[in-house]
Amino acid sequence: AAGNWHALTAYGDDQTGGITQLFYCYAPTIGTSETFTIKETGGTPDYFALSIVAFSGTQTTSGVYQASSDHGAKDSTGTATTLQPGSVTPSQTGALVISGFSSDSATATPPTIDSSLTAVAYEHSTVLAGDGGIAYLIDSSTSAINPTWTMAAAQAVVTSIAVFLH
Repeated sequence: AAGNWHALTAYGDDQTGGITQLFYCYAPTIGTSETFTIKETGGTPDYFALSIVAFSGTQTTSGVYQASSDHGAKDSTGTATTLQPGSVTPSQTGALVISGFSSDSATATPPTIDSSLTAVAYEHSTVLAGDGGIAYLIDSSTSAINPTWTMAAAQAVVTSIAVFLH
């Protein structure tokens, strides 16, 4: 999708647990087919997962991203079964909360996420033993939220979260 793409902070590293990075685009130009490319930018090539979600009803200006709402966390020990990305507080009701994760999971069992977020994408690579996914919530409150991703087995994992306004 052509448009005003912006990258938020990359959390994690490409050596242990992967990297999770959210991107957003406001006022996109959508065609009948879209192409997204992932490139290794250094280190040892690990595994890649790309989750793409599109929402209508958000702002069509740079104000769509709620400033300073980008948070993330990682556990590179390989022993994590749960991880929270960090607390965010939407500045308005109806805000879109997005959370993503990546891990070095050898199991194809998708993780779960709480705090009323809905997991909408999950990718698993049996070749590279890694996975990733994304979840969202249209938040009806302006209360702080810090969802917990729960993995099916202990693993290195990294998560991120951000808030987008309507």
